[in-house]
Amino acid sequence: MKVYKHSSYEEYKQENIRLNVEKLPKVSNLIDKYIPVGEYLRDKMPWVKVGICHGSRNGKEIDVLHRYVPNCYIIGTEISHTANDFPNTIQWDFHDVKSEWLDSVDFIYSNTLDHSHSPEYCISQWVRCLSPNGLAFVEWDIDKSLVENAADCFGATVEEYRDMFNKIGCLHEEFIIKDPRMIFVLKKTNIDLDNLPKLNKFNE
Repeated sequence: MKVYKHSSYEEYKQENIRLNVEKLPKVSNLIDKYIPVGEYLRDKMPWVKVGICHGSRNGKEIDVLHRYVPNCYIIGTEISHTANDFPNTIQWDFHDVKSEWLDSVDFIYSNTLDHSHSPEYCISQWVRCLSPNGLAFVEWDIDKSLVENAADCFGATVEEYRDMFNKIGCLHEEFIIKDPRMIFVLKKTNIDLDNLPKLNKFNE
């Protein structure tokens, strides 16, 4: 498990914004990786009312998942100002939580944990937001094993992802989308709030 050594939070933020702006015109409309999560929600969690897609870029995943749970209110977060160009998307650092999200979000989906500067902190924050029966869906694929730059800054093997989730105590189950791409399903668990700030590398 490796994390890029940023010189400052500002470097982290600006590099992620830069990459977002650079990649946005090239974002694929392929939806195959969202469908299994949508089917899971439809078949096992049709009751969901509130969902969050972290790092949603152009909002495509929001559109796809909403087809499966049409009665669910789903918002996306994106650290870049480009969030303002897409409906139901807010400019937001996914390491942070709004007070109204705590214990209130029925599902969270993200394929962008590799953009986290403090992954254990990030996951702990997401778990805090889950409603009592809520679940978070975190995608892993082989590309997420590498630290590529200051934006794609967290790299870990599938085993290291699994170990991290087990350390937090939130791993519920996992399933393969298309080998080797897979989804880790995370459940709500108690988070040590006294220790939580220590997991954020920019908490100085």
